[in-house]
Amino acid sequence: MITQFDDLAEASDEPGSAWTAVSTEQLVQEAYACAEPRRQHQMLAQLVAKVFEGAPAAVRVQLLEHLLSPVGVVSLMTIANGIFTRLRFRGGWPDTHLRAEDVQAVRSEDVMALVVHMVQSHGAVVNAMADVLLARPELAGSGAAAVLVAILRQRTRAPMGERRRKVRPISQFATL
Repeated sequence: MITQFDDLAEASDEPGSAWTAVSTEQLVQEAYACAEPRRQHQMLAQLVAKVFEGAPAAVRVQLLEHLLSPVGVVSLMTIANGIFTRLRFRGGWPDTHLRAEDVQAVRSEDVMALVVHMVQSHGAVVNAMADVLLARPELAGSGAAAVLVAILRQRTRAPMGERRRKVRPISQFATL
């Protein structure tokens, strides 16, 4: 059964067609770039949580150690019902050395809460997470990790006041 969407998909491959194939990764990056700062923080947190969910235990440990390194005790107690405080003290202070079994209890929601806090207070640490992700070959096939790295790189290149696009680019959408 051919649908209207099949017709559109076929039309997108034709030269001179008004439709252009756009990857999901590109759409997410555009949505992020056009969003208000608060929404950008939420989107970033969701992407980190998605990468965390799909990552092997060793990568989860490294991501959390990276994110937790600059956070003080009082802040840790207020994030995600204090789960990170317990992990931080179990792993040692001031250096954080987590084990794979330490991060098993950490949920995606906990990671999202941590990232939202980190974006607001230690944005450079969040941006530097791109290097952590790129150094892990286990994440090479992860679409979420690729989008996250692209967004983090974009954040480091854009000055603070220009992180949000004022006008949504039209070039990706069909002309009617």
